Amino acid sequence: MENSEQMQIDTTTQDQTLNTEQAEINEEERLKNQLQDLLIMVKSSQNQNGLRHNDYGRYHKYCIRKIYRIRKSLKFTQGRKQFNKKDVTASEASKDHKYLHLLIFKCEASWAYAMQMKQIISGGGQAKVGADPNLQQMFSRNPNRVKYHARKRLQKAFTSSKYLLKVSEDSLDAYRQKEVEAYVSSMQAVYQMDVKDYQSALDNLLKSKIIYEKISQFKDSLEAIIYKEKVGQLDTLIRLCSFSLKGMMTKAEEEANLLNLVQSFPQRKDLEETISKVKSETRREQIEKIDEITYNNKTVPLKTDKLKQVFKRVETDMHNISEYWDSKEFEAGQQIKYYLNLVNILEDAALVIKKEKAEESKKSEQSGQLYNILISYVQRLKQQSSIERNLLQAKTLSKKIDLDTLFSNFKLKSELRPQNIVRFYEKVLKAQRSIQNMEKDTIDPFKQLEYDFYEKLYNTQIKYYIGLHYANERSYQEAFLILTRVSQDIEQTIEFAQKNSLQGQKVKRDLQDLEDNLLKNLNYLICKSHSKILQTQHEEFSKVQSEISEMQIDSAIGESKSKQVKFDNLYDILFTSNGKKKENLTKKLKITNDRLDFLESQGKNLVISSTLGERKAIEVDKLKISKQFKLLNPVPKFQSVPATPQFFDLAGTYVAYPALDETIAKYKPQGGGLLSKLTGFFGRS
Repeated sequence: MENSEQMQIDTTTQDQTLNTEQAEINEEERLKNQLQDLLIMVKSSQNQNGLRHNDYGRYHKYCIRKIYRIRKSLKFTQGRKQFNKKDVTASEASKDHKYLHLLIFKCEASWAYAMQMKQIISGGGQAKVGADPNLQQMFSRNPNRVKYHARKRLQKAFTSSKYLLKVSEDSLDAYRQKEVEAYVSSMQAVYQMDVKDYQSALDNLLKSKIIYEKISQFKDSLEAIIYKEKVGQLDTLIRLCSFSLKGMMTKAEEEANLLNLVQSFPQRKDLEETISKVKSETRREQIEKIDEITYNNKTVPLKTDKLKQVFKRVETDMHNISEYWDSKEFEAGQQIKYYLNLVNILEDAALVIKKEKAEESKKSEQSGQLYNILISYVQRLKQQSSIERNLLQAKTLSKKIDLDTLFSNFKLKSELRPQNIVRFYEKVLKAQRSIQNMEKDTIDPFKQLEYDFYEKLYNTQIKYYIGLHYANERSYQEAFLILTRVSQDIEQTIEFAQKNSLQGQKVKRDLQDLEDNLLKNLNYLICKSHSKILQTQHEEFSKVQSEISEMQIDSAIGESKSKQVKFDNLYDILFTSNGKKKENLTKKLKITNDRLDFLESQGKNLVISSTLGERKAIEVDKLKISKQFKLLNPVPKFQSVPATPQFFDLAGTYVAYPALDETIAKYKPQGGGLLSKLTGFFGRS
């Protein structure tokens, strides 16, 4: 019975091993002959094979299996009975990038084995579950032997990485060579720290950090996180080297020292300029050799010369636009023209794709459907260019707005009015939602978070410029309320980005722009709007007091004694500009000593009291009003209204509409009865 249970356990373990190997083989097939970014490939392998839990032994075994499978797939084995060493050459690596993967995982295997031994040394021989028992026995017999062996493994990893750099110089483009150079520098630094050569290790770590930081600027948010994580690990090693060289420092001193080391690194400017230059050159070479398009993890070959030419135009124009952003001669107007030219090129590309699709569908319907991916790709580029163009127009226009003019006696010019900026941001939101609908089946969860962040950001911008619009129209009460809400939305947007770890270069730049422009001016605008509200109220009270001071009461002699009261524009005292009663006034109008005075009271409105204190009450019916003034004007004053009034949708996407599916289902036409079947049989519909 026990033997049968043991056999069952062994079978289960064997099945799990086979499943793991099959998953690894499937992963290799998916990445067959594709050259990923080196750091992304390495980090992906590390996280999926043990290093998420600091299990270096598991990762070392994975690297060994990976090397064996790559050699077997390439028929590049070194023999089993008789060993015949085969080194990877640059000519082989340029034909198939799997040869480079072979060198990369050789470095990783040596590094992982060294780190496994260091883990046993630091734990006093008590390694984690799954550790190599042979290493533990070796440590128990001779700990110094394990330390020496770990150092030799690090040296082997460094030697292998140098050979990788040598092969990549003749097989990779200049841009990817820089990433390999950063990887080799970091590997060399780990070995130099182990032999206590801290100054050389520090130089290599700084070099690697600068290269990775520069490369991360060309990546999207998800890939940028991987590079930022690597930079954080390098920062830890830099602090360790600084501690070994300079001694203990406080946290603030460490941060200042790290920043100073990076800024004063002699090769920093040369490295950054070289990376930017080789990135541009590499991209142009790729455009010239374009023969396929990848979109939503699907690759479509460009079979005809027409397709290759039109996509070469598209990619060239996009590359020129991206380069012009960083140009010293950048002008917003010229960049907008480039975007409009790109739209025309994309329209031409869509026409060419449809014609090629029609011709290909005649030969094979399945191959014709592949062209739908190209059409979706062109539509996506069109929407993305619309987003970038409208954002540029909005930011260009916003820089021309003088905020002080909003609170002066003058209005902004028609072309500078904030509602024009609102229209640009509404177009941006519309284009972004179109992209989301196009990619809803294949969208990455992290990318969805990024879309949610930008929707919050653009809605906040819209509300901000709506507030400026009301300030420009002298509706300071509405402006004050909206701008106060904007301050809350800005805090929520920043909190959302921090909570979801959105660390992409574009997200950081937009957050910085939000803080520098909106948040910086927001308190000023809110205070100005509030002061204008108080000033308006004060002017109303002053106007009322001046009108009351001009009132006259004429006394007649005899029994026909009467009072004649003169005052103007009492309508503004009693009612608002919308014709509603003023409910917040706490004053009463009372006739005393032949005058009308304001008295502090809890009354809701201005009323005329018919008492005169200790004197005999005056009947209000006998008051005579002069013809020059009106007691009450029932018709509100005329106000100028713009010819095309603005209607702003502040609710945005927060309105939840009722589901009408059940209601629609009730009115759907039902299937016919016997008579309809008979008529259908005879050919009637």
